[in-house]
Amino acid sequence: MSRIIKSLGGGSIVEEGKGVDLLAADIGKDIDVQAVVELESPLLEEDVEKIWSTPDVFFFSPGGEQKPIGWDWEFAGLSCDTRGFDFCQGSKSATTAFRQWVSLLRPEDASALQEFGIDYQELRRRASDSRIYGFVMHNLPPQATRLVDHPQVRSVKIVDIAMNE
Repeated sequence: MSRIIKSLGGGSIVEEGKGVDLLAADIGKDIDVQAVVELESPLLEEDVEKIWSTPDVFFFSPGGEQKPIGWDWEFAGLSCDTRGFDFCQGSKSATTAFRQWVSLLRPEDASALQEFGIDYQELRRRASDSRIYGFVMHNLPPQATRLVDHPQVRSVKIVDIAMNE
């Protein structure tokens, strides 16, 4: 998944058509697919949710030299609990939670962030901008298929397939 995530905003690294063929195939109702969805152009969270209402992860920057800045939002609010924060309990916005987290960071955190390949100034820019370049989703193949032809979606790259239990 890392290679695909780093490719957000760049050229395709996955042979086009393979994922679409898989989604279009009748592979059963007991299959769940996970995919990285790249947007044609960056959008605000409310516009992304018009395309897909329940993204698992939002990417607040494109890929490239660095990994894009992502914010886990699979279970709204829970991602903050697992990180040790209580500020987004009941929040319905990943963007608000992401901005709140970035606001807690200080310049002296820059070296610790750099250990993880995260640039402090870039985080601040992306929190201020708040546009989303892509997201991770999961669902049944027929639901994922509708993203392939959406005019605001550049690519849908399947990264995992699992059996529903």
